[in-house]
Amino acid sequence: MNIEIRVNTIEEAYTLMESQVNIIAVGNENCVYKVPKYDEIRDLVNEARNNNKKIRVVFPKTPNIHFDNMLELLEKIANLDVLVTINDYGLMFRAKDIKLMNGFAIGRVLAFSLLTSSPWYDLLVEGENQEIKKALATSNMDSTYKLDFVKTLGANEIEIEYLKEVCENTERIIEKTFKLSAHYESCLVGYSRCCPVKKMLQEETSTCAEEIACSEPYYIEFKEKFNTIPVQNKKNNYNSMTHYVEDELVKKIFTPLMVVGNGLYKKNENNNFEYKNVSTMIINSVFYDDKEHLENVFELLKIKKEISECSIVKKQIG
Repeated sequence: MNIEIRVNTIEEAYTLMESQVNIIAVGNENCVYKVPKYDEIRDLVNEARNNNKKIRVVFPKTPNIHFDNMLELLEKIANLDVLVTINDYGLMFRAKDIKLMNGFAIGRVLAFSLLTSSPWYDLLVEGENQEIKKALATSNMDSTYKLDFVKTLGANEIEIEYLKEVCENTERIIEKTFKLSAHYESCLVGYSRCCPVKKMLQEETSTCAEEIACSEPYYIEFKEKFNTIPVQNKKNNYNSMTHYVEDELVKKIFTPLMVVGNGLYKKNENNNFEYKNVSTMIINSVFYDDKEHLENVFELLKIKKEISECSIVKKQIG
């Protein structure tokens, strides 16, 4: 099992060349402004080669106005020995003609499940049977037709969340010889066309080309729930106004969320299990306060890697 770290800047990537990770990823799954230029990627690849590491370039969900630039970059790195993750359908369809050296991974913006994309998943499936719950927890790429099709485009890897329910429903993906990469500490809930960080800072998105504002997550949480349907009051009168209802259960049901750029995430509290079919475990440095905390996660994942490799050896011997 490989350990991959996703960094916020090119400068941070260079500081991790002597770390325990196998793959250093630059770019971003949601924000085009965090994708480095070709020259920066090329130089980083050369440095990584000297340190026996791989570089991954993550391409985001891409608005039309930025599509040509992202496509041009994808074409330029086609002959570089890099790993690539794509989170945009347009780029994924064009990848077939580009023929990337190492193929590409389908990112979790595209390969999602209801379990991860909805913080209130438990409420949605409360009355459903186990078969329905299993189907909804499965990655939306878990389809023979879809897997066969995306393989013709050059895809050979699928990103998933490191959640037990998702990991246990990946038999078809493995059978179709796709690698599995799992996001360890966070789950992607969704993304916004308009950057919420810039809204909070009351700044224009164009300023991101000069300075990235979201070098750390912003935490948000639900304080109260609301209802917009007509509500009957004690006098039997109906009022169609929005009613805000304070409720202590809200905090228990809706966990705090993290905003990074135009991505919305929740903390993964259910990652304490072993799953041998995950070939790469992904961590994101933006969710860690300091290098020491990050090193502790490296050590934990190193132990998981050793356990996983030991399980594979035992299976082969048996």
